[in-house]
Amino acid sequence: MIRIKNRSGYLFTISTIILIIPLVYLISYYGGVQETQLDDTLGRIRCDELHYYVEDVKRDMGRAVEIFGRRAASYAIDNVVNSFEGLEDYKFNCTSRCGVDCSEFSFETNGSEAAIAELILCGTLHGRNVSAMVNHTLPLWIEKMREEGARMNFEVDISAKEIHIIPIDAWNFAVMVDNKVSVRDRKGLCYYTENIITVHSNSSIIGLPDPQYVLNTKGNRRPIQNCTKSSFGVLENLVGSASASGEGSASGTTFIYSSNIGNVAQLINYCNTKDPDELSQEIFVMDIAGGIVCNSPLWRACFNATSPRHFAAVIDYGPANTCDMCPGMVPRICDTGSLNLPNGDCIMIISNDTCVPPIHAVVMGLDFDSLNTSCYYVSDVSGNYDGDCGFDTPNGGSFFDRLDGNMNLSEKYVNQSLKYFNNPLIGMESFVSLHDLSSLKGGGHDVKVNFSSTWVDYLYWQDVGGCGVMAFCGEEEEKFKLDCAHAHGYRIDTSCESVTGCPRCPVTAALIRCGMENPPGSGNYDVKFTLQITDVWATSMDLLENPVMGLEINGNPSSFTMDKVVGETGKYEHIETGLAGNDRVKGNVTIREIICPLVENSTDNSRITQPGFNHPSCP
Repeated sequence: MIRIKNRSGYLFTISTIILIIPLVYLISYYGGVQETQLDDTLGRIRCDELHYYVEDVKRDMGRAVEIFGRRAASYAIDNVVNSFEGLEDYKFNCTSRCGVDCSEFSFETNGSEAAIAELILCGTLHGRNVSAMVNHTLPLWIEKMREEGARMNFEVDISAKEIHIIPIDAWNFAVMVDNKVSVRDRKGLCYYTENIITVHSNSSIIGLPDPQYVLNTKGNRRPIQNCTKSSFGVLENLVGSASASGEGSASGTTFIYSSNIGNVAQLINYCNTKDPDELSQEIFVMDIAGGIVCNSPLWRACFNATSPRHFAAVIDYGPANTCDMCPGMVPRICDTGSLNLPNGDCIMIISNDTCVPPIHAVVMGLDFDSLNTSCYYVSDVSGNYDGDCGFDTPNGGSFFDRLDGNMNLSEKYVNQSLKYFNNPLIGMESFVSLHDLSSLKGGGHDVKVNFSSTWVDYLYWQDVGGCGVMAFCGEEEEKFKLDCAHAHGYRIDTSCESVTGCPRCPVTAALIRCGMENPPGSGNYDVKFTLQITDVWATSMDLLENPVMGLEINGNPSSFTMDKVVGETGKYEHIETGLAGNDRVKGNVTIREIICPLVENSTDNSRITQPGFNHPSCP
């Protein structure tokens, strides 16, 4: 038996051990906690890196697919150029180059969309490699993403499951790719997996050659340039009008009496010797005193619409009897006053006594050179003018229709755009240039030149007839022509269609001026102008565009477009603020509605605080 001789030492040793054990435990515990916190921090950083990588993949894929889509569309057009055949019956060719399981993958439609999808996915057309798509296919891009992921120690699996090519509108199409994506950190810290990621990109066709033009001109190219459809602005270019004299409508180039002819005998000789086709494109302007005697040699030679030789129309500046004297006379307008028309300008006269008020107007016409045949417009005539024309005219084909070789808009592409983008207006149209087509034909190209067809491109290639547009000048054979639906669509008269008819014209423009101190006692004034438009029946009417008001403050002129008063027909207003009581303020308006007589009104020029400044109706 061993005895402990020093109990105090023993107790000290035991106490020391008891104190050391918790300390060792605490050190071990907090060391483990610190290691766990470090692992958690590294994990979060790693997962953030994976998250940003996935987001970069999504963004980069969208940009890549947009580029691939336009490049594929361009090469598909090149294929049409080289083969002179559309892609309507094209079928997707799945091969090992496509980077998909061909036993499972299929493209749902045939035609140009299938060709573009194959170019994007496989880099091939008709199953053959296309050099233009080298390094611009989806599988190659996916491989680059895998390599980038491997560099970051991620295991990446991206596989394309579906691809859709869908028209968005007339100028853009969507490439939508459904991908299965899986990304894992090689150490198992985090991962990302999603059954399907859909990447949607828009590819523009602006600037690409029009496939329809390529096919119908045997390889000649014309780029697609989108423009806003208008009525050419013809009827807005009012030169002058007559109060109550005129009959008929016509267009042509001006032949000024005083500038070209010395006397009646010379005028008769001119009419008898001038080529009748050229004479019928001229409008005789009687700018000196005179008149036309019915059944006279002059009338028979120049102004009888039933004779082989006659002017297109007559404008008489003076108050002569020219407009009323002779039955069977060419279209005419009289008592216009001097219009100072130059010789050889293209003009149009419009006379219609059945309108209220009667319309007797001279407007500037357009020469062929002013027609922009490089513009493309959204085609939207179908279903809109059946009642005016007695039949429906289809819309022009979409980009994919044109690439397929079809002239008209097909239901297939309309349904696709409706399903994904709720937009049926995906067709487009342009105008052919007979001058350009004639030049191509003269150069040996097998190109159709049809002088009797409408100039709307997709209808021209189908030999749809057209009538000469009244506001354009030129030889009758080469005159700008439109079919019925497009005459109504562009709101312009032809020799067959009176589209403009009788416009609703404003006859009064009541301009009311009210000044008020704001706030009361401040010495600062607001002046409010209110304009009320009414027609011949004293009924309020809205104008085609908000009117412009002229304003003078202390003799300094300016102008402002008046605001439409919401909920009130024909009412417009403008408010000037921060004026002084002794400021002189005057307002004026000139209402110029298409081919209607001008309507003008103005206030006096008086000080705001002057008695009578405010209209009696002011509050």
